[in-house]
Amino acid sequence: MNIAKTIPGTRSILTILAVVLLMSGCASAAVSTAMIPATMDVGTTHPHSVNVVVTGGAETTAMQPSRISNGAFKEAIVDSLNKSHAFAQVGETGTADYRLQVSIFSIEQPSIGFSMTVKMEAGWTLIQERTKEIVWRESVQSTYTASAGAAFSGAERIRLATEGAARENIKQAIQNLSRVDI
Repeated sequence: MNIAKTIPGTRSILTILAVVLLMSGCASAAVSTAMIPATMDVGTTHPHSVNVVVTGGAETTAMQPSRISNGAFKEAIVDSLNKSHAFAQVGETGTADYRLQVSIFSIEQPSIGFSMTVKMEAGWTLIQERTKEIVWRESVQSTYTASAGAAFSGAERIRLATEGAARENIKQAIQNLSRVDI
């Protein structure tokens, strides 16, 4: 027995469901290279070395929208710091003059929509390694909207908006950090 022929409107419902599933797509993780700001207004190049530590990220799974992993965000921050020349030397491990601890506090993502706006908040803390003194701390909030024309799939638009919110967060934090007197 063919259910699509026996229940009126079933074929239409199945077609609509297939289109919705096709448009939603599968989630893909945020990519570090897409989180690096194109430009940054850096005030000073600090003549010190800094290591980066990131917490609060999450791995992307098939049942969730795009997430930012600790590793991807750390890579984007390290590459952005190197690109900006905010510090004389940037590392990921080993000894350094300072440690930059970044914690992703929240990422707010829409579940549906044409234009997808993502809001992100991350805490940035710069610690002098020798004294363990906190020399700068700031909570940075950022948003980014991926328009309906940015990608066909809703999942892709969420990933683009998530990467954009992270890129804006990194840009603001590095600009503010470059103006700190250390």
